[in-house]
Amino acid sequence: MRFAVLGILLALALVLSGCGGLGQDITSKVDISVYDSDGNPIQGAAVKAYSNYRLGTGANDKWLNIEGTISATDTTDAKGNGDVQIAPLLIYAITAAKDGYETNGIEKQIITGTNNISITLKKTSETPSPPGGGGSGPQTLTLYDGKGYPYDPTSTANSFPYKVTITTSGNFLQKIRIANDTDKWTTDTTSLGPLYPQLTGQSLTGHAATKAVFGQSLPDGTPGKGYASVTFEGFTGKEARTNILIGKAPDILNGLDGSARQHGGIKFYGKDDALHYLPFAIKESSTTPTGSATPSRNSGSFTFDGKTIYWNQSFGSTGSGKGDLQFTVNSGDYVNGRVWNVASNQVSGQAYLEVVGVDTFPLASSNSGIQRRITIDGVTYDVMLDSATAFKLRVSVDGEIILTKIAPYNASQSMATQNASLIYNKAGDITDDSYGKLYFTQDSVVTAPVGLSGTSDNRKFYYAVAPRTSLNSLWFLMAADTLGSSEGDQIQYGKTLKFFGTDVTENKTIDMGYYVPQSSDFATGPEYSSSNAYFVAQFGFDDEIDIIERGYTRRSSLMNFYIDTRDGGNIGPFQNVNLEGYSTDGVDEHLELISGTNKANLQAAYKDVGTKFSLLGNDNGISISSPENAENVELYVKDAGGNVKVFETALKSFSGYNPEIFTANDSDVMTNTQLPNLFSATVNEKVNGKSTTPIIQEKLGVTADAGFYIAKDVKDLAATIDGGNFYYESIINGSTGLDLGTTNYTASGDDDARIVLFGEQYRIKSAQLSGTRSIVLEKVASSPTLPKPAIPEPTNIQDKPPSVTASANISATTDDRAGTAGVFAANNSPDSKINVTMQIEGAPVTIKSIGLEKTNSTAKWSTANPANWPIIVDDGKNPLNTEYGKTFGPYGVGTQRLSLYINNIPGETFIEGKVTIEFMDGKIVTATAVPAQANTPGDKVCAQVVTYATAPNGTCKSYPTPCDVPTGHTKVDKCPSPAAQETYIGTYTKKKGDTLGSSLPDIEDTVVFGDITATTVQVTKNGTATIYKSNESFTVKRKSGKTYKATVTTNIKIGSEQAASVRVVELAQQTDASDYTAPPATTTVESRVFNKGTGSGTFSIQLKDTFTAEEITGSTVTIKMNGTSTTYKVNDRFTVEGTDGTTYTVQVFFFGTNSVGNSVAMQLMK
Repeated sequence: MRFAVLGILLALALVLSGCGGLGQDITSKVDISVYDSDGNPIQGAAVKAYSNYRLGTGANDKWLNIEGTISATDTTDAKGNGDVQIAPLLIYAITAAKDGYETNGIEKQIITGTNNISITLKKTSETPSPPGGGGSGPQTLTLYDGKGYPYDPTSTANSFPYKVTITTSGNFLQKIRIANDTDKWTTDTTSLGPLYPQLTGQSLTGHAATKAVFGQSLPDGTPGKGYASVTFEGFTGKEARTNILIGKAPDILNGLDGSARQHGGIKFYGKDDALHYLPFAIKESSTTPTGSATPSRNSGSFTFDGKTIYWNQSFGSTGSGKGDLQFTVNSGDYVNGRVWNVASNQVSGQAYLEVVGVDTFPLASSNSGIQRRITIDGVTYDVMLDSATAFKLRVSVDGEIILTKIAPYNASQSMATQNASLIYNKAGDITDDSYGKLYFTQDSVVTAPVGLSGTSDNRKFYYAVAPRTSLNSLWFLMAADTLGSSEGDQIQYGKTLKFFGTDVTENKTIDMGYYVPQSSDFATGPEYSSSNAYFVAQFGFDDEIDIIERGYTRRSSLMNFYIDTRDGGNIGPFQNVNLEGYSTDGVDEHLELISGTNKANLQAAYKDVGTKFSLLGNDNGISISSPENAENVELYVKDAGGNVKVFETALKSFSGYNPEIFTANDSDVMTNTQLPNLFSATVNEKVNGKSTTPIIQEKLGVTADAGFYIAKDVKDLAATIDGGNFYYESIINGSTGLDLGTTNYTASGDDDARIVLFGEQYRIKSAQLSGTRSIVLEKVASSPTLPKPAIPEPTNIQDKPPSVTASANISATTDDRAGTAGVFAANNSPDSKINVTMQIEGAPVTIKSIGLEKTNSTAKWSTANPANWPIIVDDGKNPLNTEYGKTFGPYGVGTQRLSLYINNIPGETFIEGKVTIEFMDGKIVTATAVPAQANTPGDKVCAQVVTYATAPNGTCKSYPTPCDVPTGHTKVDKCPSPAAQETYIGTYTKKKGDTLGSSLPDIEDTVVFGDITATTVQVTKNGTATIYKSNESFTVKRKSGKTYKATVTTNIKIGSEQAASVRVVELAQQTDASDYTAPPATTTVESRVFNKGTGSGTFSIQLKDTFTAEEITGSTVTIKMNGTSTTYKVNDRFTVEGTDGTTYTVQVFFFGTNSVGNSVAMQLMK
């Protein structure tokens, strides 16, 4: 059977408040499932969500005596489910309570969208009992073959939650089997429901994780209830994944340039692992020239996949006229990428033009003056034979375009001089008129594609060129192609990504082999501006992973996706009466992804190999995540002692074939070898005066099917267990059995015939081994079973505590992803990139927050704290974070790499610092980030022990933990008393030729900055030049006799020019080390951006001293406070008093502009 999965359409719940809809509260839904210790749902549990809470302090009172604000409540239904609506991005304590159970809860940061949690309640009288609950069960058991377990003599039913099978042979009792019957975990509405994945984030519909408990619906105290359980973990997460975005998601648009952002594009990784951003369409302004005599040219440039592309357009000798740009073609020349051959029939004298790959055209003689008009690849040429003997043509077209990549085309230089910069039509001789040129016809599309490259010249992506002369524009349109055609038609991990072209007639037929934007800027026809018309661009993806099973290979298949070229988003939502021919946003032979509000439709799905497709919210397109190789799934079987057997397999959901995670044959069922809690030993028996010692062995068996189910209430990745497929067996003496001497046995005299059932020994009182087989058992008061082994270290990834180590380094990047405070987008300057490697053991982890602190500085960046500049996190799997408070993960056991991008605070380039990672369970891991070549692995979770260390330059300071000591520093017992106290003065950015005196007019020394590279800066002090590396220092004398220390940081840029930052501190003169007092520490409370006229009320802290920004220039701000106006520049500070008496410092952080005008960022510190 072929299974498919439905993903959940994530949406924000917007609740209007106030009058007239003037305000709104954003809330998130939290689905809560409450179970007892055996996995049974608890109805009627009171659920409460606390904010601003404080947990109870007693040993067992953490959740019972919790205090705080109750934000929402609910009561669980018959399935143990409830939900609350609460504000996202905050941490809540969520509790569940019911009479007869111990109150329990969980702390969780709520994300935007739907959250899922599970809470287990223990009975107040619940104490450990022998495995399987035998200690509290009945003393006598009656088992009937084919009847229910436990046996009910009044029942006439044919089906039962669990059913008994007794196997005999003559006088021998061989095996007792108890298997599930109506207790099944399937998609049927009458069942207990399927098993949803345990690993967070694997469920596409937000289903809470579930488990199958043996005896789940049986009364408490029934022997065997809880003796085993089964969980479906989901995909293992061990395979590397490639991630693709198609559409207009912010993470795509951030990588595109200018006009391309209006149309969307594709983000993906190439075969060489390079990241690419490809636009669907680029529009450039190209004004129609006028004039009748002099050639007229337009020019411009755009950024393509990180590289600047220059274009230069000519309309011929008479400006805007058509067909007046002439050139010569010799036989064998290349014109717009095609070879033109000129030949003559020696008998008839007829001349011919052969355009290789197109057609052959007869030509008139050179003296006739008659031209031949031909159209090739969207370009119309007027062709005249110039000399039949010389095989030369004179050709006229509307115009030409020259594309270059290193520098703009220079008409005064030869093509040979500019050859390295040319992009198009570079075959043939460099002296050919057509060399390096693309010829065009006005208001037509040149369909011979142009290969553009970004990250590498050898990796081209193809675009059609469309001069829209009547609309004063020049367009570059993605051409139909297999992306990665220059890398063997493959992208990362050998996947296939195709663009087929555009359907402009809504009939599922590709009309144009290029992307056609539905925009009146591109064409003037009514269909280009009608909201009822649709142009559909078609894309395809194939994960190229075949499945082989039972000698049959099922080939991977192409999944098609449809994009609305009006805005680059999905063509849905459906149903849409204006869209003909299409009813899905994505489709293959088995799956249909359909956007809209109909919950019966799939909006996310997995393929068997683990490839995941998701329709993005807000009509933003499609997300694809595909593993390098087929991703296996895991099933965990746990015995009553907590031991776990893990089964891992691939999914192979062939039509007509249900994949079994493992088979239920005797050779594959589990014994004490796999699950040590199962009994396997000799037992002393006595029957009819004969003593024997047969081996009694317990076995467990499970057959589970896993797949992607599209049943109405499932639509998810899940595993199912049908009736009869979860069973327990007690096997007596292998296949021989126990000889009772008769088929109708009744214990007498000193008989002591025994069996083991769910870990407990029972004496056989009577047994009917023929006809309607039955056994009456009496529990042995003291069961001399083998002692249970000590439970080993948990192997279930849900039980074993996680352990994480981390290391970090800093590498160069040209990416621009992060902005200033609160801006999760590009900022027109290269970021710093911090590479973090985590080694995860034991269990998956989810990251709550990541912070960066620059060494010897107050500069900080964070994913969670709005007072700090943001960190953009790329984990190679999920979309980039676009707001504070987003969590990351879960990440499975193994190696996980993160790329952290930050925009450098002016004067505070991140060259070394600490990375702090906090996980949802409260654990914290730190690592020191240094330049990549100096990196060493980080420590494990460090104890919070203050550690002292000396830097190579002799500076000694303390660090919060051993992990925080930078590489190359020497740990010491204690720092000596410092000889000088540093007072921070300011940080200044300097270019070549700048002086330090321009920033510090009170210095006596003359300091001039010379050549600056990415790693060094030349400083000339009093005529002597010295080369300093980043983080090295020099001293400067002040006129007052005191001394400044200046520390340089390299690799700063002002525009495209290299610069350096200089951090200046004052060294106080001291006569005795005992005079030293540490400068007061400051903590940034919050950062805010101020416009002219705004003031102290912008801070959330209530201030007694009020101030207003009277005037803001590009480098100063005038602050009026308490009637006095003062002008400040970057790094200047002033103090204010809070209404609670606290003294705060306000520091001018940086200057910028916004929609209002000049702005200034200031931070409030204490």
